[in-house]
Amino acid sequence: MKRRLLILLLLGTSVAPTNSAAKDRDYPLHAVVGIGRGEYPGEYVTELRIGHTVYVSHDACRKANVGFNQNYPARKDERTIWVLVGSIACKYHVWDEHPFLAHMARADK
Repeated sequence: MKRRLLILLLLGTSVAPTNSAAKDRDYPLHAVVGIGRGEYPGEYVTELRIGHTVYVSHDACRKANVGFNQNYPARKDERTIWVLVGSIACKYHVWDEHPFLAHMARADK
């Protein structure tokens, strides 16, 4: 592997495709980051939607500039979700989850 990287560097070829492919394998899910109200007035929580489930966390990623309602690569453990924002991995501890209910017009019967 080191030999391959050295050859690529000497030839002037970018190494970025190798690194981005590794990140895609490490972060196979897609999370939409949002903000929601907490239990008490003035309290806000982070909501991460993965598929049809919304995961709620009190954590906020201060290291990265997270854009709300944007799609980010993610990976999930039992009670932890890591979201990749640029090259920074943000860690969220999940304390609640609920199904995602889309607000759509009902079909008339």
